[in-house]
Amino acid sequence: ASASGKKGHEELRLVMKTIGAKFSPGTRLLIPGVKGKLDRDGKLMDEQTTLEIKAFINAFSKLVL
Repeated sequence: ASASGKKGHEELRLVMKTIGAKFSPGTRLLIPGVKGKLDRDGKLMDEQTTLEIKAFINAFSKLVL
């Protein structure tokens, strides 16, 4: 199995599509190596990932609201 999570991410998308979930390009987010991007307290330390999460939240909000 891939440590990057790509296979699991694709499988989850397939399950979600099967139950009728809607996606847009901005509502898909895979964070490879997430453990290495957190400090001891679980705080996200990677600025690029922080920006990607914010963009995901914005796109998701537009999709569901």
